[in-house]
Amino acid sequence: MESAPDPAPDTSTPIPVLFKRLLDDGELLARTELRLAQAQVTHQVRAAVPGLVAILVGGIFLLASLFTLLAALIAWLAPVLGAGNAALVVTLGTAALGGIAIALGSRHLDKRAVVPPVRQLPALDTPARQEEVK
Repeated sequence: MESAPDPAPDTSTPIPVLFKRLLDDGELLARTELRLAQAQVTHQVRAAVPGLVAILVGGIFLLASLFTLLAALIAWLAPVLGAGNAALVVTLGTAALGGIAIALGSRHLDKRAVVPPVRQLPALDTPARQEEVK
């Protein structure tokens, strides 16, 4: 069984027309891909909103319970230290804990920095270095 010969390519379309068609198709593809990416991100954000709202509400209740706990701690220490001194001790204690947490967190972030540290370039003022450069 013989296969039919390949038809001759159409050479009647000039190259500038083909190039313009190629550019138009590329632009259409890029726009379509951007719309698809936007739709995917929109879908993911809409799916995440209920979870984020629940986390936010939970955080608000945890913060309120922390305030209640601190007020109870002040009330517990008040008979021993006096109300003002108890409030001062609790405030300074929570500030110290917060400062320690911030310091540990910032140290942890410094170690895991995404941007590599800047390297110092070697000095070119020594004769040996100048010879290496040449």
